[in-house]
Amino acid sequence: MDNILKYILYAMVSLVVLWLIFAFVMANSKFLKTDLALELPENLPVFSEANPAVEVDMLRGTKIYTFLANTIDKWVYFDFSRGSVASDVSSMKDPNNWDLAFRMAKIVSNGGATNKTGKVAVAKLATTDFDSVKEVPENVKFLKEIKPPNSIDTRNDSFENWSSYKPSYHEIKPYDNFYLIKTSEGKFAKMQILSYYCKKGVKKIKGCYTIKYVYQGGGTKSLTKIASQMKKTG
Repeated sequence: MDNILKYILYAMVSLVVLWLIFAFVMANSKFLKTDLALELPENLPVFSEANPAVEVDMLRGTKIYTFLANTIDKWVYFDFSRGSVASDVSSMKDPNNWDLAFRMAKIVSNGGATNKTGKVAVAKLATTDFDSVKEVPENVKFLKEIKPPNSIDTRNDSFENWSSYKPSYHEIKPYDNFYLIKTSEGKFAKMQILSYYCKKGVKKIKGCYTIKYVYQGGGTKSLTKIASQMKKTG
């Protein structure tokens, strides 16, 4: 009888340990996904004909853009100069032709540990008033992608804690902060993440980003809008 109880206790402890390991792996889903720095080939795509947007070399007024990045093993790339995403990197030729990459709740930038030749850097601003920042501040601190010790994934500290998670609702909500981005062309943009979900009927689709941004393609630090024009694309 004692032996049976021991076996039962052993089985229960084993199940608890296995469940804890499973929960840890799921919570740290980077173990299930290929890191962007490892995924990128030496030569990456130009935006294909599926993304025919032309580069803009002047101030682009405020835009709102919605796109899907809800596949766990596939990055979606956004380029401010084109105002467009390219979800397929297989056709890219230049590894510097994108600014930010999104995959579920993960956001990385094209510079530093992700791409040593990339010029993208990001600054997180404390203010939540998007229109109040009319030019890039002189003392703003731009950060590039880093690879922490003992980690297989890279990160940009400006995007750490970009959202809050409500366990009671199982919902991710972006904070109201916005970001300044030094782009791959050496220009500037400001961006705010408005939402992480889209609705299809009554169903919520996660990994569906809506961002608001202003892009200064003219080479100056001015972020003043030409006109208060809000246009949704995607």
